[in-house]
Amino acid sequence: MGLDIYVGPFTRYLTGDWKTVMAQAAEAEGIEFTTIRLDDTTPEDAPDTDEVVEMVHSWQSAMTEALGVEKAWDDNPDAPYATDQPHWLGYGALLILAARLERPQLASATDDPADFQASAAFQASQQDGSAMFPSLLGGAQWWLPLAGLSATFTGSGFQGEMVPMSTLDLLENELDTLSKGLGVPGSALAEALLLGGPGVDGPPTPEQAPEYLTAWGVFGLAVFRELTHQAQRMQLPLLLDA
Repeated sequence: MGLDIYVGPFTRYLTGDWKTVMAQAAEAEGIEFTTIRLDDTTPEDAPDTDEVVEMVHSWQSAMTEALGVEKAWDDNPDAPYATDQPHWLGYGALLILAARLERPQLASATDDPADFQASAAFQASQQDGSAMFPSLLGGAQWWLPLAGLSATFTGSGFQGEMVPMSTLDLLENELDTLSKGLGVPGSALAEALLLGGPGVDGPPTPEQAPEYLTAWGVFGLAVFRELTHQAQRMQLPLLLDA
Protein backbone atom coordinates (compact mmCIF):
# COMPACT_ATOMS: atom_id res chain seq x y z
CA MET A 1 0.00 0.00 0.00
CA GLY A 2 1.52 3.27 -1.10
CA LEU A 3 1.49 6.59 0.70
CA ASP A 4 0.50 9.66 -1.30
CA ILE A 5 0.21 13.31 -0.37
CA TYR A 6 -2.75 15.11 -1.92
CA VAL A 7 -3.09 18.89 -2.10
CA GLY A 8 -6.38 20.24 -3.36
CA PRO A 9 -10.05 20.78 -2.60
CA PHE A 10 -11.81 18.22 -0.43
CA THR A 11 -14.64 18.17 -2.96
CA ARG A 12 -12.30 16.91 -5.67
CA TYR A 13 -10.70 14.40 -3.34
CA LEU A 14 -13.99 12.95 -2.14
CA THR A 15 -15.41 12.55 -5.64
CA GLY A 16 -12.24 10.75 -6.76
CA ASP A 17 -11.49 13.39 -9.40
CA TRP A 18 -7.72 13.08 -9.02
CA LYS A 19 -4.94 10.62 -9.83
CA THR A 20 -1.91 9.55 -7.84
CA VAL A 21 1.53 10.04 -9.37
CA MET A 22 1.72 6.29 -10.00
CA ALA A 23 -1.59 6.37 -11.85
CA GLN A 24 -0.46 9.38 -13.88
CA ALA A 25 2.80 7.66 -14.80
CA ALA A 26 1.00 4.47 -15.80
CA GLU A 27 -1.47 6.44 -17.90
CA ALA A 28 1.36 8.21 -19.69
CA GLU A 29 2.81 4.79 -20.59
CA GLY A 30 -0.56 3.42 -21.67
CA ILE A 31 -0.66 0.98 -18.76
CA GLU A 32 -3.92 0.15 -17.00
CA PHE A 33 -3.68 1.12 -13.34
CA THR A 34 -6.17 0.67 -10.48
CA THR A 35 -5.85 2.53 -7.20
CA ILE A 36 -7.10 0.58 -4.17
CA ARG A 37 -7.77 2.68 -1.09
CA LEU A 38 -8.13 1.67 2.54
CA ASP A 39 -11.84 2.49 2.48
CA ASP A 40 -12.21 0.31 -0.65
CA THR A 41 -13.94 3.06 -2.63
CA THR A 42 -13.45 3.86 -6.29
CA PRO A 43 -14.38 6.91 -8.37
CA GLU A 44 -17.43 4.97 -9.59
CA ASP A 45 -18.64 4.73 -5.98
CA ALA A 46 -18.20 8.44 -5.32
CA PRO A 47 -21.32 10.50 -4.50
CA ASP A 48 -22.70 13.24 -6.70
CA THR A 49 -20.51 16.34 -6.89
CA ASP A 50 -23.29 18.69 -5.80
CA GLU A 51 -23.93 16.55 -2.73
CA VAL A 52 -20.23 16.57 -1.89
CA VAL A 53 -19.99 20.34 -2.30
CA GLU A 54 -22.86 20.83 0.14
CA MET A 55 -21.38 18.34 2.60
CA VAL A 56 -17.94 19.98 2.49
CA HIS A 57 -19.35 23.47 2.93
CA SER A 58 -21.35 22.33 5.95
CA TRP A 59 -18.26 20.64 7.37
CA GLN A 60 -16.19 23.79 6.82
CA SER A 61 -18.76 25.92 8.64
CA ALA A 62 -18.80 23.59 11.64
CA MET A 63 -15.01 23.34 11.70
CA THR A 64 -14.31 27.08 11.49
CA GLU A 65 -16.94 27.79 14.15
CA ALA A 66 -15.41 25.21 16.49
CA LEU A 67 -11.93 26.67 15.96
CA GLY A 68 -13.02 30.28 16.18
CA VAL A 69 -11.84 31.04 12.64
CA GLU A 70 -13.75 33.67 10.69
CA LYS A 71 -13.33 32.33 7.16
CA ALA A 72 -12.68 28.99 5.49
CA TRP A 73 -10.88 28.40 2.21
CA ASP A 74 -12.64 28.23 -1.15
CA ASP A 75 -13.14 24.49 -1.69
CA ASN A 76 -14.04 24.71 -5.38
CA PRO A 77 -14.27 21.25 -7.00
CA ASP A 78 -12.74 22.71 -10.18
CA ALA A 79 -9.66 24.01 -8.37
CA PRO A 80 -6.35 22.37 -9.37
CA TYR A 81 -4.65 19.73 -7.27
CA ALA A 82 -1.09 18.49 -6.75
CA THR A 83 0.18 15.16 -5.52
CA ASP A 84 3.36 13.18 -4.97
CA GLN A 85 4.50 10.05 -3.18
CA PRO A 86 7.14 10.28 -0.41
CA HIS A 87 7.03 6.49 0.01
CA TRP A 88 6.49 5.03 3.45
CA LEU A 89 10.26 4.95 3.87
CA GLY A 90 10.49 8.70 3.22
CA TYR A 91 7.71 9.38 5.70
CA GLY A 92 9.16 7.03 8.30
CA ALA A 93 12.65 8.49 7.97
CA LEU A 94 11.25 12.01 8.20
CA LEU A 95 9.54 11.18 11.50
CA ILE A 96 12.63 9.48 12.93
CA LEU A 97 14.90 12.40 12.04
CA ALA A 98 12.44 14.86 13.56
CA ALA A 99 12.16 12.82 16.76
CA ARG A 100 15.95 12.43 17.00
CA LEU A 101 16.50 16.15 16.47
CA GLU A 102 14.31 16.81 19.50
CA ARG A 103 15.69 13.90 21.52
CA PRO A 104 19.24 13.26 20.25
CA GLN A 105 20.08 11.14 23.29
CA LEU A 106 17.60 8.53 22.05
CA ALA A 107 19.08 8.18 18.56
CA SER A 108 19.99 4.60 17.76
CA ALA A 109 22.00 2.92 15.02
CA THR A 110 19.10 0.48 14.63
CA ASP A 111 16.53 3.18 13.75
CA ASP A 112 14.82 1.91 10.61
CA PRO A 113 12.48 4.00 8.43
CA ALA A 114 10.60 0.83 7.55
CA ASP A 115 9.72 0.45 11.24
CA PHE A 116 9.73 4.05 12.49
CA GLN A 117 7.34 3.25 15.33
CA ALA A 118 10.08 1.14 16.95
CA SER A 119 12.41 4.15 17.23
CA ALA A 120 12.96 5.09 20.88
CA ALA A 121 12.97 8.78 19.97
CA PHE A 122 9.68 8.43 18.11
CA GLN A 123 8.13 6.45 20.97
CA ALA A 124 9.12 9.19 23.40
CA SER A 125 7.42 11.77 21.20
CA GLN A 126 4.25 9.69 21.30
CA GLN A 127 4.38 9.29 25.06
CA ASP A 128 5.41 12.81 26.07
CA GLY A 129 4.35 14.87 23.06
CA SER A 130 6.55 17.00 20.85
CA ALA A 131 7.18 20.70 21.33
CA MET A 132 9.18 21.08 18.11
CA PHE A 133 7.07 18.96 15.73
CA PRO A 134 3.57 18.65 17.23
CA SER A 135 1.76 17.96 13.97
CA LEU A 136 4.30 15.65 12.29
CA LEU A 137 5.05 13.61 15.40
CA GLY A 138 1.51 13.97 16.69
CA GLY A 139 0.20 11.93 13.78
CA ALA A 140 -1.68 14.63 11.87
CA GLN A 141 -3.25 13.38 8.64
CA TRP A 142 -4.87 16.60 7.40
CA TRP A 143 -3.33 20.09 7.35
CA LEU A 144 -5.80 22.91 6.69
CA PRO A 145 -5.25 26.41 5.23
CA LEU A 146 -6.47 28.38 8.22
CA ALA A 147 -4.56 31.66 8.19
CA GLY A 148 -3.23 32.85 11.52
CA LEU A 149 -3.78 29.51 13.25
CA SER A 150 -0.86 27.24 14.18
CA ALA A 151 -2.32 24.38 16.15
CA THR A 152 -3.04 20.67 16.27
CA PHE A 153 -6.50 19.32 16.97
CA THR A 154 -8.74 16.34 16.35
CA GLY A 155 -11.88 16.79 14.33
CA SER A 156 -14.62 14.74 12.77
CA GLY A 157 -14.00 13.60 9.21
CA PHE A 158 -16.63 13.28 6.52
CA GLN A 159 -17.68 9.78 7.58
CA GLY A 160 -17.84 10.66 11.28
CA GLU A 161 -14.36 9.29 11.95
CA MET A 162 -12.01 11.26 14.20
CA VAL A 163 -9.02 12.64 12.29
CA PRO A 164 -5.83 14.18 13.73
CA MET A 165 -5.49 17.56 12.03
CA SER A 166 -3.33 20.66 12.00
CA THR A 167 -2.73 23.77 9.91
CA LEU A 168 -0.49 24.52 6.96
CA ASP A 169 1.20 27.35 8.86
CA LEU A 170 2.29 24.96 11.59
CA LEU A 171 3.45 22.30 9.13
CA GLU A 172 5.49 24.85 7.19
CA ASN A 173 7.17 26.02 10.40
CA GLU A 174 7.95 22.45 11.44
CA LEU A 175 9.48 21.59 8.06
CA ASP A 176 11.61 24.75 8.15
CA THR A 177 12.77 23.85 11.66
CA LEU A 178 13.63 20.33 10.55
CA SER A 179 15.57 21.37 7.44
CA LYS A 180 17.56 23.94 9.45
CA GLY A 181 18.16 21.52 12.31
CA LEU A 182 19.45 18.87 9.94
CA GLY A 183 21.51 21.39 7.98
CA VAL A 184 19.91 20.40 4.67
CA PRO A 185 20.30 23.18 2.07
CA GLY A 186 17.67 23.99 -0.51
CA SER A 187 19.92 22.61 -3.26
CA ALA A 188 19.92 19.18 -1.60
CA LEU A 189 16.13 19.21 -1.35
CA ALA A 190 15.80 20.19 -5.01
CA GLU A 191 18.19 17.41 -5.99
CA ALA A 192 16.24 14.87 -3.91
CA LEU A 193 13.01 15.84 -5.69
CA LEU A 194 14.72 15.50 -9.06
CA LEU A 195 16.34 12.14 -8.36
CA GLY A 196 13.58 10.59 -6.27
CA GLY A 197 14.01 8.25 -3.33
CA PRO A 198 17.23 6.26 -2.92
CA GLY A 199 15.55 3.02 -3.94
CA VAL A 200 14.81 -0.19 -2.09
CA ASP A 201 17.21 -3.08 -2.60
CA GLY A 202 16.48 -4.83 0.67
CA PRO A 203 17.37 -3.83 4.22
CA PRO A 204 20.61 -1.82 4.52
CA THR A 205 23.64 -3.25 6.23
CA PRO A 206 24.57 -1.75 9.62
CA GLU A 207 27.25 0.29 7.85
CA GLN A 208 24.74 1.61 5.29
CA ALA A 209 21.95 2.33 7.79
CA PRO A 210 22.83 5.94 8.76
CA GLU A 211 23.23 7.08 5.14
CA TYR A 212 20.10 5.14 4.14
CA LEU A 213 18.03 6.81 6.87
CA THR A 214 19.31 10.29 5.99
CA ALA A 215 18.77 9.82 2.24
CA TRP A 216 15.17 8.72 2.72
CA GLY A 217 14.58 11.46 5.28
CA VAL A 218 15.84 14.17 2.94
CA PHE A 219 13.62 12.83 0.17
CA GLY A 220 10.58 12.74 2.46
CA LEU A 221 11.35 16.26 3.64
CA ALA A 222 11.72 17.49 0.06
CA VAL A 223 8.34 16.06 -0.98
CA PHE A 224 6.56 17.44 2.08
CA ARG A 225 8.12 20.90 1.70
CA GLU A 226 7.30 21.17 -2.00
CA LEU A 227 3.67 20.15 -1.54
CA THR A 228 3.30 22.33 1.57
CA HIS A 229 4.48 25.31 -0.46
CA GLN A 230 1.99 24.45 -3.20
CA ALA A 231 -0.80 24.09 -0.63
CA GLN A 232 0.05 27.50 0.80
CA ARG A 233 0.06 29.08 -2.66
CA MET A 234 -3.29 27.54 -3.55
CA GLN A 235 -4.70 27.86 -0.01
CA LEU A 236 -6.04 24.32 -0.13
CA PRO A 237 -5.75 21.36 2.29
CA LEU A 238 -2.89 18.87 2.36
CA LEU A 239 -3.84 15.26 3.13
CA LEU A 240 -2.08 11.97 3.65
CA ASP A 241 -3.66 9.30 1.45
CA ALA A 242 -2.80 5.66 2.15
